[in-house]
Amino acid sequence: MDNRVAKEQTENWIDYIIDKTVGNYQGREIVIWGKYKIADSIKMKLLKQYGLSVAFYVDSSQEKQDGKTVFSPDVLCGKSNSYYVIIPLAFYQEIREKLVGGGYEPDRDYYYFCDCIVCQEHNYYEDRHGNRIIGDYTGLKFAFTGFHSVIEIGDDATFHETVFYLHNMSKIRVGCNMQLKQVDLSLGDFAEAVFGKDAYIDEGSINVGKSAAIFLGEDTRIEHNGGVKTRWYVGERSRLEIGNRCIFYELSGIIDLRKNVVMQIGDDFTINGNYHIYSRANILIGKDCMFSCDISIRGDDGHSIFDILDRKNINSTDAICRERGIVIGNHVWVGERATILYNTEIGDGSIVGAMSLVKGKIPNNCTAAGIPAKILRRDVAWCREFGADDILQCGKEYINCTKNDEM
Repeated sequence: MDNRVAKEQTENWIDYIIDKTVGNYQGREIVIWGKYKIADSIKMKLLKQYGLSVAFYVDSSQEKQDGKTVFSPDVLCGKSNSYYVIIPLAFYQEIREKLVGGGYEPDRDYYYFCDCIVCQEHNYYEDRHGNRIIGDYTGLKFAFTGFHSVIEIGDDATFHETVFYLHNMSKIRVGCNMQLKQVDLSLGDFAEAVFGKDAYIDEGSINVGKSAAIFLGEDTRIEHNGGVKTRWYVGERSRLEIGNRCIFYELSGIIDLRKNVVMQIGDDFTINGNYHIYSRANILIGKDCMFSCDISIRGDDGHSIFDILDRKNINSTDAICRERGIVIGNHVWVGERATILYNTEIGDGSIVGAMSLVKGKIPNNCTAAGIPAKILRRDVAWCREFGADDILQCGKEYINCTKNDEM
């Protein structure tokens, strides 16, 4: 393996761009095409590591152009002797054409990380950085901002206004007949996203951190019906696993898992909109659970608390968070605007009343409600159908007397 390949396999793409720039700018002013967060990171690294300043940005968006630090790309035309241009964006043919038409040559006068295609067919893509797409990616926009990542697409999957961003050694697998509409999916280094066949996502932003993973089961739906789009974040080394035939209904919701968190949701789970799930502790939700709207699940306190006498953090260290968790059994019904806090365990077949605050242990087949939630009735079973006249509609496995576990 030569040094160039070894470098591509191990180094961050920003460092790779910077190395290319340092080797080729030859004393010219440095310009970055695209004013956004990554561009700012490149600017700061150039200054910190090499003492090189970025002269200005160019951006096609008139809203970003201020005539001071951000200009129209037209200012570059015919000035390759004066400017070296960095383009840390997804590949756009019009950017290449504008630069080449303005007298710029690749590498010598500009470096466009994503302009590196080896093969581009309707069902296969490969670039010089080892990134590949296998399957029909018609309608999909993508940006490989790293090396050796793979997108695998099953038969008859469809994309509409959907963008995938992949960093180093990450992988996306899209199942057969899956539909993605207005979805932004971003994967960090060594991250993975697997979506089962017949799954459906409508208007959402999913961010999967370094060495993290998300698994979406077969025929699972994330729906949207206006308003703020769904936002899911899976932090570094965390996992979000969602079973088959689950439905996240219409209105948007938030899932925010911090580092080293596992959240598992069983098959046939349903939840209405405006849910908020934040956690630094593991969450386990069983199969066939039914959650109403405005549900809040908190696996941490959100802020730090200190003991004044010994000056130690008493609620939010990694060790403390690892001791906590939320376990919700199978076939649990959670009512509207309920809040579930860490160190909660809810048994199979139970019901949590609307606007309840739950912390602690609730046994199986009971109704609990209030602030804090208390057992109101034992030996109950429930089913999704309103007005049912046969208890067997609750499911034979969920028709059980409440155990004598006290809260």
